Amino acid sequence: GLGDVYKRQVLERGALERSVVSPFGLTEPIDCELDGAVRLPTLAEDAAAHHRHFGSAPTLSRGALTDLVARAALTGRGGAHFPVALKWRAVAASEGTAVVVANAAESEPASAKDAVLLQRFPHLVLDGLAACARELGADTTIVWLHEGDDATLDALRRAQAERQGSGLTEPRAQFAIGPA
Repeated sequence: GLGDVYKRQVLERGALERSVVSPFGLTEPIDCELDGAVRLPTLAEDAAAHHRHFGSAPTLSRGALTDLVARAALTGRGGAHFPVALKWRAVAASEGTAVVVANAAESEPASAKDAVLLQRFPHLVLDGLAACARELGADTTIVWLHEGDDATLDALRRAQAERQGSGLTEPRAQFAIGPA
């Protein structure tokens, strides 16, 4: 299949070098190794740079984020494209405990978008996790990463430590590591 062709090409060429253009206009070379690990030459934005670049995360009343997601017609990407707002409304109406999970264990061949986003802009992802947790009443957030994705884990840990040091009141993100 396509995955086998990709693996064969990678084995023939060794590590791949790619140029990634972000929606923020940033371009930089990245190294994507055979083990899937991505290492950026530029460190992540710290909290001060994040706030200069993006400003403070908006504070919305409960239900407002779900309404925005509904108007945007955001759907899941697991194959069924089920409306995210319907899922969130069901969770918000349930009596159980909500947990917000960010799947950053990228498995698409030749793609490094998750690692690039998390290594450069970890505060942006942690802002999103915190917003979803507030919206759904969750007190637990989890970022799922592949084993060996040390650069991404380091960027997230540094960002989380900055956030806690600044006095932000949000659930402390947990980091779950699974096999690549």
